[in-house]
Amino acid sequence: MADEVIEYKFICPNITIYRESLQHLYTSFAKGLKCVWKTRNTSGQTFFSWEFDLNELKNQGIDGLMGRISVNSDSIDLLNVQIDLKNSTEIIERVVHLYHNNYQYGYNYIPSATFEYSFVPYYAQAEGSLYDQMFLPSHENDAILVIGKKKLHVCKAFLSYHSSFFRAIFSSTFKEGQMSEIPIKDVTYKDFALMLSTIYPDAVFPNDRTAEKLLEMGDRFIIQSVINHVEYHLLHNTKIGNEKLMWMADRYGMSKLLVKSIRQMDSIEKAKALKSSPDYAKLSKEAKEKILDRLMALI
Repeated sequence: MADEVIEYKFICPNITIYRESLQHLYTSFAKGLKCVWKTRNTSGQTFFSWEFDLNELKNQGIDGLMGRISVNSDSIDLLNVQIDLKNSTEIIERVVHLYHNNYQYGYNYIPSATFEYSFVPYYAQAEGSLYDQMFLPSHENDAILVIGKKKLHVCKAFLSYHSSFFRAIFSSTFKEGQMSEIPIKDVTYKDFALMLSTIYPDAVFPNDRTAEKLLEMGDRFIIQSVINHVEYHLLHNTKIGNEKLMWMADRYGMSKLLVKSIRQMDSIEKAKALKSSPDYAKLSKEAKEKILDRLMALI
């Protein structure tokens, strides 16, 4: 169940939120995850809160959930929040900025709100055990990498095939190529093992929780196949917002994803959302030119 998405969608009829009140809106159950959705109006501000109960999932060995919750009304996004749930019970609360505020009349009104969430479970202990199995001594493994206090037995030919970085350090022309144990600095064992696990025969596939770290690692160690695996996931299975996808595609040279994310910007409203996003400032000049071309096509 490590990559099985836990999803839920509920269309709540018209919501009337009264002044200085706490109201229960809905309780959902999905694949062992319980969620209680509430709302309150305090001092002129409207809040949504979600109380997540992970006890049943914890009993299955799941360490946490990474994903997104969203609420929209009349095709307008009221909330879209990415969260990481780690505890047995967690309460997430956010302010909702309503387009029509009736607080002066003692209430706020939201027409037909759609509430959704999507989470991917993760297993921290299982990952550690899996990683350790990957780097045991064997006839195929003929080199030792050292990260902190961990020794990783790896295959020179396999890593050299996938990465010019490893091809270089295993070369006799580099000092590392003459060493019996090669230190890899400024990286954690978990992140390094996560990267290699995507290309090893018993592959662990990327998800939204690991995508950005995998891109960072694949770029640093020049392993294009890692970036390709992440791009496939982001093209077909992601719940990450389009603005961030656009930046990730631009930053790590994922051309197919960049084309798709720019095409998804199919309205002036979405263009304004992109411009106000912190990810917009990080885009390259070339990407911004492509976005401009897309905007001209919308006019």
